[in-house]
Amino acid sequence: MSNITKSKIISNLKSYINSDGWLEKARKRNPEFSEKIENASEDSISFGHAPTFVIGYVTGNSTASGENTFGDTTTRRTISMDFDTEDHLFISSKNVAEKSICKVAAKTLYKGWTLHAIAESYMIAEKRGRAVCSQSLSDLNFIMKDYRLNRYNFIPLEDDFTPEFWPMYFNYKIEEKAYSIPIGYCYSKGNNDYIDININVPFTKKQLLIIWGAITAVVAVVALILLL
Repeated sequence: MSNITKSKIISNLKSYINSDGWLEKARKRNPEFSEKIENASEDSISFGHAPTFVIGYVTGNSTASGENTFGDTTTRRTISMDFDTEDHLFISSKNVAEKSICKVAAKTLYKGWTLHAIAESYMIAEKRGRAVCSQSLSDLNFIMKDYRLNRYNFIPLEDDFTPEFWPMYFNYKIEEKAYSIPIGYCYSKGNNDYIDININVPFTKKQLLIIWGAITAVVAVVALILLL
């Protein structure tokens, strides 16, 4: 994991919770949690799966027809076009990280790339094929009226790769019940290592009961209205 160690993470965590009045606010919202994280140790830190990506493109074939009207005469023309899309960053089929983590990693490490799931190949091909056919017909002074994607295929350009990007979790117990919450990410970019911490203080049991009670009440009112 490069030069990122749990001791560095704990050091950064201590700085985070002791800055900008964070710990004081946390104590008001959830005293038990704030006490646990204030006493966090290396043993309470764990890491999730790093994302796995692949760079590739989509190739395909589309059929389209267009019309050209001049006076009372309408001419119809049908074309068939092969096409390739531009290169995209895809979530690998071998990926085991959560999709949300993949999105954060792509945004952090590969700015300028749009992240896609391989399952989105159809959508990418549909959009590209439609644009290619429309432009080709337009060049011939035809307006596209019908379009069909005949086939498409995802083409990887290189082997799958897993960047040094890991989600971090803080693990603790309250009344013998185990909890684990995300606290940010650690990663390597260029020749530098980064530890980005961002913690949302969890709700207490009482707060959760109030929230669920309010949701249940709203659902009951809506159901009653629908029955009237």
